[in-house]
Amino acid sequence: MTERVCVCGLGNPGPEYYDQYHNFGAKLVEELCDRKGFAFSQHTKTRVRHAIGMVGEISAHFIILPVYMNQSGLPIRQYLDFYNITSDRLIIIHDELDLPFSTLRMKFGGGSGGHNGLKDITKHLSTDKYWRIRVGIGRPPHPEMNPADYVLSRISREHSAVWPAIQDRLYSSLEPIIKRDLQFLAQQWHR
Repeated sequence: MTERVCVCGLGNPGPEYYDQYHNFGAKLVEELCDRKGFAFSQHTKTRVRHAIGMVGEISAHFIILPVYMNQSGLPIRQYLDFYNITSDRLIIIHDELDLPFSTLRMKFGGGSGGHNGLKDITKHLSTDKYWRIRVGIGRPPHPEMNPADYVLSRISREHSAVWPAIQDRLYSSLEPIIKRDLQFLAQQWHR
C-alpha cells in the first residue's frame, strides 16, 4: 500500500491576508504545488483546498485550510481521519518568529512556541507528535512593535526580494521533506 503524507500550510483565508508573514505556510504550499503541477480542488467533506500527487514513492496530500489560523485543528483532524493518515505523517509549514528571516528548520513534536495555529492543531489531534517546517520570519523590526502586529503585517520589500530563494530551497528539498529525512535537511538547510 502506498504511504500517504499530509502537508498543511498554515495561514488565514482571504486575499487581504495573503501577503502577510503569518501566511508563509499557505503561500509556500500553493507555490510548491504550482511548481509540481499539482492542481487544487475543494475537498467536499472537509472543505479544505487540497492537491494530491506523487513525490517519489509517497502519495503527498497538500492542504490549505478555509479557516483562521487559530481554528486550524479541526479541519486537519477531519482530513487526516478521512484519508486514514496518522499524525506522525502530518507536516505543518508555518511562520516562526524565533528564527532569523528565511531560516528553514524541520522538527518532530514539541510545544507551540506561542503559535496559535500549532496550539489548536495539538488540541484537536490530542498529541504534539507531528512534523513542523518552521520558516523564520525574525522578530519585529522595532522592539516596541507587538509580535502579533508584526506577523499580521505585510511582508517588507526587503523580505519580498528574498522570497524566491525560500521557495527554491523548499522546492529543491521536497522529496526529503516528504520522506521526513531530518539528517539530509539539516545538512542542506544549515549550510
